[in-house]
Amino acid sequence: MRKIYFKLLIGIIILLWFIYIVQSYNTNVETFTPKINSLYRPYVRDINQKYETFVSNYGPEVIINKLKKMNIY
Repeated sequence: MRKIYFKLLIGIIILLWFIYIVQSYNTNVETFTPKINSLYRPYVRDINQKYETFVSNYGPEVIINKLKKMNIY
């Protein structure tokens, strides 16, 4: 019974060590924010930028303008 717990403990330690190594080589980290915030803020900012680009290219104003040019609206 102790062997199972020991193997599980070693597995968890190896998994945590692997996650730490992967996170330490992350090149998309901001140094001017706290550690927790630096992990998610670049991704949130990227999603926000992609959303604004999508809205500016395919927003309601653009679609209505194109329909007016084609004399449909």
